[in-house]
Amino acid sequence: MILEKITGSDAVFDTLPDRNEKITYDLLRLIKDGKPVILMSDRKTCIAAQTNADLPVWIFLKSMPDDRLSAELCSIISYAVAANPALHVQSDERFIKAVLDPVGKHYRLHMKMNAYACRKPTAVRLSGNMIPASEKYRSDIKRLLCEMVHDSVGEDPDEAGANGFADYAISSGNVFLWEDGGKIASMVNVASRTSDTARLNTVVTARDMRGRGYVTMLMSELCGKLLSEGLTPMLYADDMNPSSNRAYKKAGFEFTGTVCEFAFEG
Repeated sequence: MILEKITGSDAVFDTLPDRNEKITYDLLRLIKDGKPVILMSDRKTCIAAQTNADLPVWIFLKSMPDDRLSAELCSIISYAVAANPALHVQSDERFIKAVLDPVGKHYRLHMKMNAYACRKPTAVRLSGNMIPASEKYRSDIKRLLCEMVHDSVGEDPDEAGANGFADYAISSGNVFLWEDGGKIASMVNVASRTSDTARLNTVVTARDMRGRGYVTMLMSELCGKLLSEGLTPMLYADDMNPSSNRAYKKAGFEFTGTVCEFAFEG
């Protein structure tokens, strides 16, 4: 076999991907620190990881896999699809079809995610200040979450879901708000950290306060804080949402690469 089992501390995670690829595959790097059921590499082209049978398989490919590597990866995916017919696979669209097509099961492109890193925040004139989420702002946190979810899927989260996120926001220390004139304008969550990155999500500005640069202010302040802690802020943006992609670039985020999510339809 070309692929061999590895551990999360293996040097291949530092030596195979370049700086931008490490950002683009940040979630794969996060998987390695858990207890994955799949963690393998050929040490030249590929790293494959999966947390459990119900979650996506991540496959980092440095270049087009040769026939032997494609066959081994195809075997892994076939086994995973047998366990989960609705399996999702995250990888590089340029290379992964050579692995997925021979599986012989129908699949589709589910989402294309652009990855961004902020290595130097945009300097902006501030109006207001960044504050950590707290019980005082529970209703604002729930409102912002509901607006974000409604904008995304056309309906609000249920009350239990909104309260659950508010509980997390208040207790975790990972959610930050932008306050101006006594009003909460924007929110962002530090969803996960690796040894050198911090992944952001749940980025939202209140509907009645949009277009004033609040999310750029919040991102600038938070990214400066994270960079001072030795962490590079990164995030993923749906390729089908050009306004979000533009907003992140305006806040100082640089495009590092794209990961495509493919879904089998068992």
